[in-house]
Amino acid sequence: MKVPRGLLPCQVLQRDTHGRGTADFGGDATAEGEVWVRVREGARDLEGHGWKKAGVAHDGSWEARVANLPTGGPYRVEAEIRQETHKLAGVSVSEILVGDLWVLAGQSNMEGVGVLRDVEPPHPLVRSFEMSRVWKHAEEPLHWLLESPDPVHWWGMTGEQRDEFIPTYRRDRDRGAGLGLPFAKHLVAATEVPVGLLPVAHGGTNMEQWDPGKGDQGGNSLYGSMLRHVKAAGGRVAGILWFQGETEGFEQEPSPFLDRFLALVTAMRHDFDAPELPFLYVQIGRVVMPEVPANRWTEIRELQRLALEKIPHAAMVASVDLPLEDPIHLATPAHKLLGIRLAKQALRLTGKDRKMKPGPMFKRADTEGEKRDRVRVWFEEFNGDLLPERLVRGFSVRDADQKDLALVFEAMPDPRQPGSVLVLLRAPVPEGSSLWYGWGPDPVCTLADSEGMAAPAFGPVKL
Repeated sequence: MKVPRGLLPCQVLQRDTHGRGTADFGGDATAEGEVWVRVREGARDLEGHGWKKAGVAHDGSWEARVANLPTGGPYRVEAEIRQETHKLAGVSVSEILVGDLWVLAGQSNMEGVGVLRDVEPPHPLVRSFEMSRVWKHAEEPLHWLLESPDPVHWWGMTGEQRDEFIPTYRRDRDRGAGLGLPFAKHLVAATEVPVGLLPVAHGGTNMEQWDPGKGDQGGNSLYGSMLRHVKAAGGRVAGILWFQGETEGFEQEPSPFLDRFLALVTAMRHDFDAPELPFLYVQIGRVVMPEVPANRWTEIRELQRLALEKIPHAAMVASVDLPLEDPIHLATPAHKLLGIRLAKQALRLTGKDRKMKPGPMFKRADTEGEKRDRVRVWFEEFNGDLLPERLVRGFSVRDADQKDLALVFEAMPDPRQPGSVLVLLRAPVPEGSSLWYGWGPDPVCTLADSEGMAAPAFGPVKL
């Protein structure tokens, strides 16, 4: 009597709106009879889950259902095939949790390229459904692309080449820290609800490669592979974490990034049968590479910001202020901060923290003074105060060709008009110029609020 499907050791079952988990599971069996199931918590039966008839064994297989498992755990599920009172076969599955599943999708900064030093330590209530489709206690790194059964993740290798390389891949890897584990641990600390992570990101990929229209290609497409991974984990999730857009930032010509991004969100919610599924994403950060077209990288950030207005039940967090591990990938400490930012927004979207706000979001900009040598920039949705008190970096005034006019010499939150940042200029604002925050691939941006939520890059804003 084996359990090859439906319930695996270390698994996190997605809870329903009543906080209960259900699993339909089964496997091969040589015996026939009734299937009885009980659930144990520690050394005793879980209340209301003593031995019950839960299924049948017939024609070489068996199936059963365990339902109404309360949020929490760990539980041990025991199943027996019986004829009358005689036990013919038995099996148990241990370390089962009931909580929330979160998909980790996108490209390399979601996959995680942080150095594997001083990484976020594991937590007993945080599990990962590895790309090999095995549940484990989550530990860095979470993404092991070559171990996926889906060829789309094999870096163009054949199955034989992949199998030969995996031992080296496991032995020599020194990077891979990401935001998923810090995110999950912050959620657990705030709610005591177990979290299961579903890593499906793949470095260097663009929105076209994530096209939902390719989902019918199964494991030969990124979207199809993601659907297979979620289905294998139970088919339902609590939300999506998404970090992607850097690839489009390298393109010389504009692509339909925004339309593709909106279509992706719509498709995910449809395919997971959850119209209001929380969708949390990261605005792309910094890059230090001469081949990056500055205007294109800046445009992707702005499209991501504008997308927030079109996606209900979503949140976007900034990464433009965070340190890098190499010219394009976030450092391990940055992933820890970013994971916490995303977790705070997840708590807000799911109603667990009703005081939390999205963070400083641009509202409007007004020129001031007879000489038009000041710009007051208004923000909304921030927590507490805007910080730092002086020397806010990141603002620039640019002409129609996006050339910096070198006008800004200071910017600071104005306590006399809370919610505003006063940008001081050395000369009047020229006609036709625009205000930007975080222009270009590698800006210095420092504006945040009391909760550590950084202001996203934005612009152009006509002055």
